Amino acid sequence: MGEGFFVTGTDTGVGKSVVAGTLLRRLARRGRTLGVKAVQTGCGGCGGEGAVPDLALWEKAVADCRPRPELFCPCRLEAPCSPHLAARLQGIEIDLESLVRQIGERRGGRDWTVVEGAGGLLVPIQGPKTMLDLARMLKLPILLVADNRLGAINHTLLSLAAIRGAGLELAGVVLNNTTAAIGDLEKTIRAENAEAIRGLGPVDILAEIPFLPDFSPGRNGDWRCREEALGGVA
Repeated sequence: MGEGFFVTGTDTGVGKSVVAGTLLRRLARRGRTLGVKAVQTGCGGCGGEGAVPDLALWEKAVADCRPRPELFCPCRLEAPCSPHLAARLQGIEIDLESLVRQIGERRGGRDWTVVEGAGGLLVPIQGPKTMLDLARMLKLPILLVADNRLGAINHTLLSLAAIRGAGLELAGVVLNNTTAAIGDLEKTIRAENAEAIRGLGPVDILAEIPFLPDFSPGRNGDWRCREEALGGVA
């Protein structure tokens, strides 16, 4: 089924979707590529591809790629909350086996597949099943995205422990600076985050994405800046 990544994060809002979109840009130039948002919440009930926020972001990320990756979301939920709760509020139950089957059918014949989870690894999907179970079933190396801020060391090490405890393959960590570092102390904290995670993980930090003020998904140049930062990943 080719190669790829399962992109997850230490929390929600850490920049997983931007990292996944950037990876799709890079990999599209190297072969047939599939981008999957496995479960998308917050779709708002509008219907159609445009109702899936992360697919809409990825469409902008790969707008200048030839050939363009195929983008796919098998499970779309209206409420902007955890998948298990969004499904309950919608009166449905997510079928994890069906998700994996649909993704597997799309993966066939692809050189690269990038699957993005929702939230962190222990976000529940179906009963006791979590994103970690989905990652295990898809058998893709896990790329862990962490927001480089105060608290990143603890959040990252806990996520690494969960990945290793489940016996999953770990590709490495990407540190993402979602905000500007203000003042010398904050700059010191962020530099120490990288060293502590690398040493205590122990884990390879494959990339650190700098903060880009006024980031616009519609500007190809902004995506190219992130591509350069992810050179160590793919």
